[in-house]
Amino acid sequence: MKEELNLICPYNVFLDKDTFIYSFITKNQVEYKIIFSDSTSFYEGTSSHGKISKVYSLTVEKVTDIKEKHDTDVQATVDCIVTHFFEDKENSLIYMCDNSDSREIARYRKFNGWFANSPFKDNVIKINEQIESEDKTTTFYTSIVYHMENPFQSDLEIGYYEVIDTLRDK
Repeated sequence: MKEELNLICPYNVFLDKDTFIYSFITKNQVEYKIIFSDSTSFYEGTSSHGKISKVYSLTVEKVTDIKEKHDTDVQATVDCIVTHFFEDKENSLIYMCDNSDSREIARYRKFNGWFANSPFKDNVIKINEQIESEDKTTTFYTSIVYHMENPFQSDLEIGYYEVIDTLRDK
């Protein structure tokens, strides 16, 4: 069920509580979905598996197929949504840069730039890692972000580094 949230954002934000998908429509009638997908499976096989339950990946999806000029209110609204997401101090984000088109470093830089300018950066901890492929032709970029008051931060970090070490050993 979709409900409008009373957030102080440039655009009205709706949340579908069943799917955990936020959405908003811009002044140019472009719809965006902000999707927080359950990513607890990231921790399978680690000592943290089963101890933490609120690990998500973040996807920003432009739903409407309209080309629009740069709209700074989109980023401000996404920032507002992510700030709302971290109101639950147990929530955490895992970020893996897509490398299917060899633009992963650009995505990594954009993510880091967005984070550095975000209004919530002072309330969260962000850990970055890079994993080189065995043949040294590709670098995988990843981050974990969690609230600094997350009661499971030790488990989040331990499990994250266990996954990173496992991937580096492959």
